[in-house]
Amino acid sequence: MVRVVADHSSDNSNDTPSKRSNRASRKERKTMDAVLDVLMHAPKGRTKFQLADDLNASPGAIDAALNTLRKDGQHLIERHDNYRTGDVSFRLSTHLRPAEEHVFGPEYFPDGVVRFAAISNTFIGNKYHRDDALHAFYDIVKRDGINLVLHCGDILAGVPTPVTRDEILFSDPELQTQQLIKNYPKVSGVDTFFITAKDAEGTFTRRPHYLNIGRFIEEEALEAGRSDLHYLGPHEVDTRMSVGGKDVVVRLAHPTIGIPYAKSYRPQKMAESIQGGTKPHVMLVGHTGNLEHIFPKDIWTVQVGSFIDQTPSMRNAQRDTVVGGYIIELRRPQEYKLPSGIVSYEERFQEDQVALIPEAVAFFNRGFYERTKAPYLKGKKR
Repeated sequence: MVRVVADHSSDNSNDTPSKRSNRASRKERKTMDAVLDVLMHAPKGRTKFQLADDLNASPGAIDAALNTLRKDGQHLIERHDNYRTGDVSFRLSTHLRPAEEHVFGPEYFPDGVVRFAAISNTFIGNKYHRDDALHAFYDIVKRDGINLVLHCGDILAGVPTPVTRDEILFSDPELQTQQLIKNYPKVSGVDTFFITAKDAEGTFTRRPHYLNIGRFIEEEALEAGRSDLHYLGPHEVDTRMSVGGKDVVVRLAHPTIGIPYAKSYRPQKMAESIQGGTKPHVMLVGHTGNLEHIFPKDIWTVQVGSFIDQTPSMRNAQRDTVVGGYIIELRRPQEYKLPSGIVSYEERFQEDQVALIPEAVAFFNRGFYERTKAPYLKGKKR
């Protein structure tokens, strides 16, 4: 399979890369793959005529291969090396363009109640990944009749670094993806929509892989018969849901940040930094590994936890992690009545606001369940 770094502004968004590639002849595909291979090893780029010399092909064949790569979603950067001669060099970009807004229709909320689950930081491929807790969380999702899970990035462990190389089981993106396809919870009627991070799986977009890992995961899952894993886009994506007849924007965000002095500091600064007129109603924040919901700048901001135990590298960096996720329900303020004597949501929220009813689902570390044999799930359906 050709590994591509997607250009999300492509006009051929309805065609999958595999469909478009199949239209090319075998010779054209061979030339296209050869051009891609040369560019992957040429960070400064190559001109059309240099590519023709490298591959012993005609300039016309190189032109056709470059056009096919563009149609296939490849993001190529063109640079004019010499304006007098008109020489143009081509190189691959690791920049993933922002994705378009995604709309979740009523098929995900058949009873009219907007409820979904939100998670992050699964780190598939890391030996500290909590597959037991992740499967237990999806059991809760199924038990509560929820059809939609939003994943806020760090779905894979990514490229090992000198600090994490003893923690990551597989360094190859294909092996990590196969591990995800094989072991990630698959629940009938539940779809998982995910974004990708700049760290973790996002490191596969750089040299030497140049891989749009989100699209790659989705395509590999489809080939393996899994249609429940859907790629939304990189880093930050807005989604839209209808709540009580009002369009509500739910933003999935995965910031690349250091360690703040307080757990709530980073999401507060994220909310404060959003320009007026572009604010979402709800912002789901991955990466931090915390379970918390706050309301800065009239934005429901939820840190959606993680599904990995604290690793040695996290401990050395004095970084904690909370295993768990969120079950979230959205309503219009006038739909959510509080008991008498308590200030109503109508008085607390303006007309353009939305009421968020959060439920944090947290787990102990793996050792607790191994020692006590305690069940993961208790209680009745909520």
